[in-house]
Amino acid sequence: MESSSGSETFDRPRRYRSRGREPQRGRSRDKPGADATISEKIDTLASTLQDTSVNLHRVDQMLGQYREHTDDQAEAMATLRDTLEDSIKKLQSPHLRRASASHSASFSTLHSSDLEDGSSSDGLRHCPTSPLKDYGGADMGSRRRSRSATVRFRDPGQTEDIHALHRSLRDLRSDQLRLADDINREIHRRNRSEVQTKRTLENLNGRLQASQKGPVAVRLEQRLQDIERGIHSEPQQGSERQRTQLHEPSNFQQMERELDLARRRLEQSEGGRDTLVQQVEDMRAQLLRTERERVELQQQVSLLSAQHRRSGRGEGRRAGGGGEGGRAPAERVALEREAQDWRGQLDHISLSDLEELKRVLEHKDRERAQLCSQVQQDSYVGAVGGPGAGEQRQRQLLGQLQQLRSRSEEGVGMGGGGGGAGGGGAGGGGAGGGVGMGGGGGGAGGGGAGVEREQAQAQAQAQAQARLVESERRREELKVRAQAALRQWKGRCRRLEHELEELRDQAKQDTDKAQQVCVCVG
Repeated sequence: MESSSGSETFDRPRRYRSRGREPQRGRSRDKPGADATISEKIDTLASTLQDTSVNLHRVDQMLGQYREHTDDQAEAMATLRDTLEDSIKKLQSPHLRRASASHSASFSTLHSSDLEDGSSSDGLRHCPTSPLKDYGGADMGSRRRSRSATVRFRDPGQTEDIHALHRSLRDLRSDQLRLADDINREIHRRNRSEVQTKRTLENLNGRLQASQKGPVAVRLEQRLQDIERGIHSEPQQGSERQRTQLHEPSNFQQMERELDLARRRLEQSEGGRDTLVQQVEDMRAQLLRTERERVELQQQVSLLSAQHRRSGRGEGRRAGGGGEGGRAPAERVALEREAQDWRGQLDHISLSDLEELKRVLEHKDRERAQLCSQVQQDSYVGAVGGPGAGEQRQRQLLGQLQQLRSRSEEGVGMGGGGGGAGGGGAGGGGAGGGVGMGGGGGGAGGGGAGVEREQAQAQAQAQAQARLVESERRREELKVRAQAALRQWKGRCRRLEHELEELRDQAKQDTDKAQQVCVCVG
């Protein structure tokens, strides 16, 4: 059995059937994907079973040929054995006739060992049992009978009878020994033939195993094992097959309902995705508004600092060279420095918060888009392409969901810590600015310009504090919304995991049903 012929027989019926199934595929496009998958699996199993039957027929033919060959060899050996026995009998018959007629001293029975020349028994010499036989040989000729002790009878006829009886006994003993040797040689010969036959069988088995090492042979062995298991379990599954055949339309309807349920779940997931997109857009709009307010606050702070500089210069000019005029520049410089520090802290806090929120939002957008695309693709593969096609994609999706959950938890922790730190820094800056400005107003003394400046500083401080409180409140709102969005993402991830588990269970059930249908068809 060659692997090339097996592969050709494996591929030819499949191509023929694929051309015959083209109209059926065109008709089944409107049906659910599970029906097409099950029909394709059934056709594949039918083709593999047909190829297996063809290969089994070929193996049976080869075994039958080998059996006929061994039978022919056994018949030939039996014929040779019968021919040899007939020839031995034919050769023994004239000797027996001559021995019975003459009772000569050269009487000898012909054995099968006498016909073997050059065998291993050439060196084996039987001791003479009859004193009247001429066995030949150098060592036999040197032997002489001892005539010192002889037995004589009065009646010569009786003596001849006794000697004839002795000769017959010795000849029988010699024939017995010869027959024993012949039997032993025949046993050895048969043992050798059996060993040779076993070696031949082992060689044939080795060749068969070597030829079965190809992919076609491996598939054939697997199919044979599957067929054996099916045959062993067939009595137990007979009633189940009948029930499956009776309830097959209901099973298909149930599969269609499950597919519709999966489609509705996909539509619900798309609706949730739209909601998340809307939430992200709202958060972006809030970030833009916060950034605009920050720019306005920065402009107001710069205007206040310019007003402070101008008022300080006017007071310095009015003060002239008085004792208090020496303190005004130093206080003005301190106020400007504190205002700059305050503005820098506010800018740093606002920029860092905005950048952090932007990074988090961009990262979440990318993860959301990637997750939605993967969910759609895996759901389509699990619903249409069968359970085996999307198994690897489902595992990847579960791993990515776990990573997303861990990243979301880390983002929540980092966002809470950053918000608290930013709020503390802003509050500290505001307090420092208030103290510095108050000190400057007290040092300026009680002039009209000093009172106005103090009022302007208090008003600017109050406005800045209100702005800071408002920005802090909005930042807290953004943080709360971000945490709520993260919680929604976590819930969505859990729902997706649950749906994936349900789809996997459904795929396993569909696979079991398809296997049962294939077994029923087979």
